[in-house]
Amino acid sequence: GEGAGELAAALAAGVFRLEDGLRLAAALTGPEAALPRVALNAPTVTMVSGVTGSVLQPSEATDNAHWRKLAGDTAAFEAGMATLAGIGADVVIEIGPSTGQGASMASDGAQGEEAAQRVLAVDGGGGFPATVARAYEAGVAFSFAGLFAGEARRRVALPSYPFQRRSFWVQPARPRT
Repeated sequence: GEGAGELAAALAAGVFRLEDGLRLAAALTGPEAALPRVALNAPTVTMVSGVTGSVLQPSEATDNAHWRKLAGDTAAFEAGMATLAGIGADVVIEIGPSTGQGASMASDGAQGEEAAQRVLAVDGGGGFPATVARAYEAGVAFSFAGLFAGEARRRVALPSYPFQRRSFWVQPARPRT
């Protein structure tokens, strides 16, 4: 990840809890910003830093100086893509308002078009479901059971075709006493 994306990647890698990540994001207004005290852990998976473009070492992940760099340093996107290719990343998911830079860099590399097809872009314009489908087609195994873990959900019966002529109003949950 780069910028806020690196914070999201760190959360996914177990570097900190969601609440701590939000505190860090709110505090990163400049390179001299005082960071809140948060519990930082070594990543549980290999993580490539958007700041350095290299694999994030456990000592860097637990050092506030690394997170302070997010506010002031320029992203090392090209170096990060090279590192991902070097460590054999199967699929890269590029998320942001303007995507496509990763696929462009991958197609210019040694693997050419094949590598570019493994860079999946989520442009924020409703493209996430299509990107998940492309990742699935590329062989990424998803754990959909964990997607809504911890949320209270219930099934609602819906008509199987549009002219069933029955109403299906959802009743609000009754308050518990």
